This record gives sequence, structure tokens and C-alpha cells, in this order.
Amino acid sequence: MSSNYRDESHYSTSSEEEETSLPSSSTEEDAQVTQDVLSSPFSDYLIQSFLGEGTFGEVVKCVKSATQETVAVKILNNNNSADDVQNEVAILRKLQAFDSDKFNFIRFIDMFNIGEHACLEFEMLDMNLWDFLEKTPSHVLSVNEIRPILHQMATALQLLRSLGIVHTDLKPDNIMLVDSVNKPFKIKIIDFGLARYVSQITSGSYMQSRHYRYLTS
Repeated sequence: MSSNYRDESHYSTSSEEEETSLPSSSTEEDAQVTQDVLSSPFSDYLIQSFLGEGTFGEVVKCVKSATQETVAVKILNNNNSADDVQNEVAILRKLQAFDSDKFNFIRFIDMFNIGEHACLEFEMLDMNLWDFLEKTPSHVLSVNEIRPILHQMATALQLLRSLGIVHTDLKPDNIMLVDSVNKPFKIKIIDFGLARYVSQITSGSYMQSRHYRYLTS
């Protein structure tokens, strides 16, 4: 794979901590945010590191004070329409009725708001498939390594199909390893920001980001 085909929306789990800030906004809604802390009505989230960013906003690694659980928080910026946010949350809540470990999709925990920013709380995973490939000496996977990944993806996609949901944005960045050391090649699909119900998809519409885009027919 060539890095020329990577989408501009990148999710990484680098161990290097970077300066973290909320997506920009024209309003003064940051009163709930102290330095390196996100606050919801139910818990504070101590920011540990920056994980990634894209056109949607950014993702940070946090410790949830109410439970001491390490979680990932996706902070949506104001470029996301209210309808798109509601659609993503509705699909994530639909999936909450199913076992995320069995069906291989990221576990959605909850949603809260920081001023005008919607924040989505997820379980913390290890690294995405692209980053894993970049860390391997050959930058490729063997057939024996690809097979379990495809089997798990097929299980997840079969569930989505039964629910009438299309992910629309499958790519190495959105396939996460759960624990690359202790659970080799156990994966979960992430990022349902572009997911749609089949009934919502219009023929001829673009459903994916530039480098992975296809035209529905």
C-alpha cells in the first residue's frame, strides 16, 4: 500500500503525547473545560494524549475519573451538521444492543457535550491496521494473518447488513487491533461517522472520503 492513498482523516495511537486542544469554535463554550480535562455531567475526563484528527474533529485518550477506565473521546467540531451527529449517535446506540466483542465493532459508551461540541466516548483500542503495517518489517501481512481479519470483518458486516446499515468508510485506518500483543489480529471496526441506513443512500451520491471514494449505483 502507498501512503499516497491515505485519507486526510487520520487516526493514530502514537505513544508520543502531543498538545491537545478542542476544535476551534467562534463561541465561548469552553467554560466546562479546564486544562487537559473534559467535563461531562457525570464525570471528568483527564486527557492523557492526542490520538488523531480529521475533518470531523479530533480524538483524545482520557482517564474517566468516575470509573478510572481509560477511554477514547471523539470531539466533534462545528463542521459536523446536527443531522450528521444525530445519525452517527443513532447508529451507535442501535449497535449498543449487540455484543461488540462478538461482532467486532468498537464499543460505544456514551455521548456528552462540551458547549457546542458533541463528544463521543468509546472503549480504548490499540492501533489501526495501517499503523500496524507500517511497524512490520515487510509492511505486508501473510495469508494466515489476513484470513482472521477478513473473517472478523465479515462477521461485523453481516450484522450491519441485517440491520440495514452501510458503513461506507472501510479502510485500514478504520480497522483497529484490540491488543496487538496479547490478542494478535483481534480487530474491531471503528468510525461510524459516515454510516447510513440503506434507505438513506441515494443513487449517484458520494459516500466515502477522497482516496477511497466510490460512486454508488
